[in-house]
Amino acid sequence: MLTLNQQIEQLVQEGPEYGIPLTIMQQAVAPTLLDLAKDLNNLAYFICQNPQENWLITTIQHRTKPELEKKVIYAFAEEVDAIEMQKIFEEKVTIISVPVAELIFQLFALKPVDSIIFMDAPGNLAQGKEIAKQTLFDLFQTKLQQFNNNLA
Repeated sequence: MLTLNQQIEQLVQEGPEYGIPLTIMQQAVAPTLLDLAKDLNNLAYFICQNPQENWLITTIQHRTKPELEKKVIYAFAEEVDAIEMQKIFEEKVTIISVPVAELIFQLFALKPVDSIIFMDAPGNLAQGKEIAKQTLFDLFQTKLQQFNNNLA
């Protein structure tokens, strides 16, 4: 398993393949990923995916305001928790392990997804740490602005 810094460095090097200039990857994306990932407990998480190899998206509702909903992906610290969660899906799913930096990075591109919820406590499927796409974008914009200010 790669360390967090190795994961981020690998993504930085692959950034141009995604159309992101190397300097942007180094100065804005990498620090953003590091800031978010360092608050999580694991270097990789388990994700449920469908037979088409798409990560499963779950729509959740606010407890007191059911009209408020969002689309999330659950990421589990333990494979056994992902297996337990897959029982609620009506389609056949597989469980894959994904490095934490890649998970957060993919949130940029996951159009219909609002958040990833990281289930860090093994055996506890009731409480997780959420990283919202908006938080990711806001942090990225701050890092990008700092980078641009340093160029001026």
